[in-house]
This record gives sequence, structure tokens and C-alpha cells, in this order.
Amino acid sequence: MKKENNLTDDELSEISKLNREYQSVVFSIGELGLKKTQLQKELNRINEDESELLDIFDTMKTKESDFITRLESKYGSGSLDATSGKYISV
Repeated sequence: MKKENNLTDDELSEISKLNREYQSVVFSIGELGLKKTQLQKELNRINEDESELLDIFDTMKTKESDFITRLESKYGSGSLDATSGKYISV
């Protein structure tokens, strides 16, 4: 035969407190999961923006290289002083 024991008020209070703490932690875990998902989406957008900007940067480098090639074809080997707007042939 099983014997039943009534818990004391202190024990019932402790169970109740543990249950509230457990629920609070579970809720906090859920909140962190949502924040993590939002941050991951933001990171994905940042990575996409970075990728687009790197593509633009590569295009600009190609344009710069093509421009220097045209200057060299026109003026010969040399260097560009962009500040003064002069191409110095060697």
C-alpha cells in the first residue's frame, strides 16, 4: 500500500517558486531565440550589402585599370597625379 504525505507549506512554496523560475528561464530562452533569429536576418542583409559593395569595388578597379591603360596608350608609360590632373610620362 502506498503512503501519501502532505507537503508542508514551505515545501509547496518552494515547488511554486521553482516552477516560476523554470517558466521564467524557458521564456528567456524563447526571447533569446527570437533575438538570435532577428540578428541572423540582419547579418544576412549586411552580408548581402557587403557583397554588392565588393562587386561595385571590383567594377571600379576594372574601370580604373581600363582608364590607366587608355592613358598609357595615349601618353606612353608613366604615372597619374590625380591631384594635379597631370600624367607624367617616363
